Amino acid sequence: MTCHVTILLGGLMGFDGWIPFVNSGLWNLKDELDTLPGVSTSVFAWNDWQTAGAAIEARNRNIKQAIVGYSGGGSRATWLTNQFYRVPINSLVLWDPSPAWQMQPIKENVRGALCFHNQNPMFFGYGGGKLTGAAPIYTHEISQWHMAVQYSAQLHAWTVETVRNL
Repeated sequence: MTCHVTILLGGLMGFDGWIPFVNSGLWNLKDELDTLPGVSTSVFAWNDWQTAGAAIEARNRNIKQAIVGYSGGGSRATWLTNQFYRVPINSLVLWDPSPAWQMQPIKENVRGALCFHNQNPMFFGYGGGKLTGAAPIYTHEISQWHMAVQYSAQLHAWTVETVRNL
């Protein structure tokens, strides 16, 4: 194994939200990533970001680390990289992170980041988070319903390509 991808799911409550299909696009991404040679994955709920961080911290430092976060998993990915700032993160990919006001600037331990920023976030402030901080950050503007972001074939392809290039 040369790369491990930690996926932080979105959702309103608990492991997979109140709606059973709320993260099915992320489970499909996991399946896509699992087909790449040398890549392993793990999945955590957005509210279990500290457990995800501890798992990353315990992993062999010779393995490249990537984090993918969708919705609440995107905002919590910024918390994770900041709390576990001693762990190098090779790539951070955020899909319409939410809520925008809970985003934290990332530190130097993140080597590069890609944020799919939604220009038309959902009602009640879900989606539309922007990534800031010390790492090189590429922001790609999108415009679609927050719940549909996870099904975007383009976001899947870009994320898979990002991991493939690590």
